[in-house]
Amino acid sequence: MVVGNSSLLTVVFLWAGVLRAIGDPAASQEPFPPVKPLHTSVSFLRASTASLELRLVGANNAALYKLDCHTWTYEGDPDFAYSGDFECRLIPLYTQTSYSTLLTDLEHPTRDWQSRARFLVPELLGQCGGVPEYGRIRTFRLRGMRIQLSLDMVRTQSGVVNATMSPVGLASFRFTVDVRSDPTATTAIAASTSVSTPPPVCGAGYRSSTPKG
Repeated sequence: MVVGNSSLLTVVFLWAGVLRAIGDPAASQEPFPPVKPLHTSVSFLRASTASLELRLVGANNAALYKLDCHTWTYEGDPDFAYSGDFECRLIPLYTQTSYSTLLTDLEHPTRDWQSRARFLVPELLGQCGGVPEYGRIRTFRLRGMRIQLSLDMVRTQSGVVNATMSPVGLASFRFTVDVRSDPTATTAIAASTSVSTPPPVCGAGYRSSTPKG
């Protein structure tokens, strides 16, 4: 009988752990590089052509993440299918990931739109616009940071073609991005929100993977 070398076994187990971490990109991968705070607002007077591309940078001003936001008609990104009246995608620039967007809270998403970063007209109007985390203001916690995306000054117009073919579409709006450090945000993708899901009148947009209420 041959007794295995304990050092060799240790290496095997360590390597297996590395492979498992690589195969499970949703797992915590601390320490994440810290990002600089960012706050910016952009007014889109013509919502149909709304487009925003931002870089989130670190302490040395090196770009760490790319935040791209476009409408459902945008076709300039072969790696992501935008399908919202306004939708944002976040990807890392300092490492690789299998996720099309880090703003998803699904460990194994099957569609690009499976995140709360997709804004649809029915979710922005009336009482639906005030629903926490599903209305006009949405917060994402991940990789040591808190990202808040919000729409205000929303103006709609009848007859405007939109992503959900609603009677009214977005005519104009102001979009705000707020990024802050959050040491308690330790997941590699967005943490699921625990707020109650919106009523059916607010449409059939994405709902977090662990809703309550």
